[in-house]
Amino acid sequence: MTRLLRTSLALASTLALAACDDDGGGAKTSAVEDPGTVQAGKTTGQQSAALTMVQPMAGAEGAQGQFGQVSSALQGFVSQYQSFKASQQAGAQGGQPAGAQGFPLEVARQNQAVANSFSYDGGHLVAQVTYNANGTSLFYDVDLQIDAAETGGFSIDGDFHVDFATAQAMYEVTYNLDASYGAFQLDGTGCPVGGTITVNYDITVGGAFLDSLPPESRAQIADQVAAGGRLVATYGPACGDVAVEGT
Repeated sequence: MTRLLRTSLALASTLALAACDDDGGGAKTSAVEDPGTVQAGKTTGQQSAALTMVQPMAGAEGAQGQFGQVSSALQGFVSQYQSFKASQQAGAQGGQPAGAQGFPLEVARQNQAVANSFSYDGGHLVAQVTYNANGTSLFYDVDLQIDAAETGGFSIDGDFHVDFATAQAMYEVTYNLDASYGAFQLDGTGCPVGGTITVNYDITVGGAFLDSLPPESRAQIADQVAAGGRLVATYGPACGDVAVEGT
């Protein structure tokens, strides 16, 4: 069994629990106290500093490392939160919490880039780029304003969207993440000190691997497991400060 297949099975079990009471991106958010999710939110802010390292002359191929770094952090943020919610529900139902490690969005990082568009001028980064691998693709739709601050550091505003899709013999997965940066501030060391990152996500898992799930889970999710929601990370004012809310 491949590593990605094992991971997909773990995530499917987690989402089967979490999807039951998920109200999606339109629901109100509330404070998330889970230390793992808060740490993942902090990591997402830190890894977003990679966006300030995109080089205009390097084009889409040169940006895939930075894009992959940010998308991996976003995916880890969502996966940790989904795992936390699944553990809560499993506990309420008297079951065992399922552990999900998520999907490695970096799998296509070193593969061919197909750039529909890429421009970076005056701090305005606009890109529509697809990175393809065997059975896997990553599509980025990016529209960000990245400005250097007079006191050092950077500000980032705008949208970073990634679609992750994989189709293998036993499973099909789509992972849609919409991250909005609002007055997001990095200090001179690359540490987040202000603003927000809002992540709206939608995850669909399906395919023959569902046959390996317990009968009650198969009956519950039928041919697919779907989960969606929203996370909001608010940073600052000090380096390392972050508060997380989720649906």
